[in-house]
Amino acid sequence: MHLAKFPLALLLSLSAANVGQAQDSVKIAFGSCAHQDRSQAIWKLIAAKQPSAFLFIGDNVYADTTDEVKMRAAYAQLASNPEWMTFQTQVPVFATWDDHDYGANDAGAEYPAQAMSQKAFLDFFKVPTDSPRRLQKGVYSSEVIKSAGLTIQLILLDTRTFRSPLIKRQDRYVANSDPGATILGDTQWQWLEQRLAEPADLRILASSIQVLSDQHRFEKWGNFPLEKQKLFSLIRKTGAQNLVMISGDRHLGEISATSDSPVPYPLFDFTSSGLTEKLEDEIVRETNSLRLGQTQAHSTTNFGIIDLHRKAAEEPWKLSFNLLNGKGQELETFTIDLKSLESTKSSAPISTIQPHASQPETSSTR
Repeated sequence: MHLAKFPLALLLSLSAANVGQAQDSVKIAFGSCAHQDRSQAIWKLIAAKQPSAFLFIGDNVYADTTDEVKMRAAYAQLASNPEWMTFQTQVPVFATWDDHDYGANDAGAEYPAQAMSQKAFLDFFKVPTDSPRRLQKGVYSSEVIKSAGLTIQLILLDTRTFRSPLIKRQDRYVANSDPGATILGDTQWQWLEQRLAEPADLRILASSIQVLSDQHRFEKWGNFPLEKQKLFSLIRKTGAQNLVMISGDRHLGEISATSDSPVPYPLFDFTSSGLTEKLEDEIVRETNSLRLGQTQAHSTTNFGIIDLHRKAAEEPWKLSFNLLNGKGQELETFTIDLKSLESTKSSAPISTIQPHASQPETSSTR
C-alpha cells in the first residue's frame, strides 16, 4: 500500500506540547475495552478533563455469554464500582457496543441472544423505556450537543447486530467481497444517511472497529471492502462535512488518516483502546501505513479527547486529537483547523504529511 499524502489546507500542528490556553473549548472524551474485573481508576482522570460527554464505544464490559444471568452480572459488577458510579454522575455517557459486551468474541448477526443482550445493554445505560432504541433492532444512536455556539453531532454505529460472517484464513481475517455482505444492515444504512444529512459544525462518527487501518489481521472495516467504500461514498453523497471517526477494539491507541477516499477532505480515524486492557508489548509494532507521521501505536491503557478550541472569538476553531494514558499523561496530540474538514475545490497542497513508516507486525491477541 502506498503512503497517503495530505494536501491538508489550513492544517497542521503536530507536537507533544499543549495547544495553549483557549478562551472557548468543547471536549468530547471516548474510550473502549473496560473489563469489569480490573481497576477502574481511569474514570477519575477522564472526569478531570471536564468533557461535555463521554462516548463508550464497545467492550464496555466483558461478558461473552448467551446467559442473561451472566450478562447482567457483568454489568452489575461495573455498576457497583465506585469510580464508575461517580463518573456517570459527572459526565453524560453515550454508548454503543462491540463484541464482548454484545455477547461473543468477534460475533456478528449469527449471535443467538441479540434481544436479551440488547435489553441488558439498554437497561444498564438507563435508556428511557419510550426511546426508539427500545423498539429498533440494534443499539445504534445519535445525539446532539450544543456548546460554545457549536452543534456537535455524535453518531454511534452498531457494527455487530447486522454484520455478515467474517472470513478467516489461518490466523487472519480476509476480505469478504460478497456484494450482499454487510456491516450495518439496510435499516441502519438508511438511518445513517438521514443523520449525515443533518446540520452540524462537527460530526463524530463512532465505530467500535477501526475504519481506516486495514493491514492488521484482526477485525476492521477492511474485512468488508464494499461496505467501507459505501461509507465513504455516503459521506460524500450527503455532503456531510467536518466529520471525524473514532474507534476502539484493538487494545492500542493511534491516529490514522487519509486523503485517498471519495470524501473531498481528509478523513481521520482516532483509535483509543483500552480503558483497562492493553497488549503485552508497551509499543505495538504492526504495519499501518496510514498512521500519522511522528506518531506511533501505544498499547498502554488510554483514553481519547477530541477538543474543539480557540483562543479568541474572532479566531477560527481548531480541533485537537489528544491521546492520554492511564495516568492522564499525554501520549499524542494532533491539531488541525476545523475548516480543513470542509470540502474544497483547491488541489494545491499547503502542507504534506507522510504517515508513520511501516514496521514489521508482531503477533498479538485481543
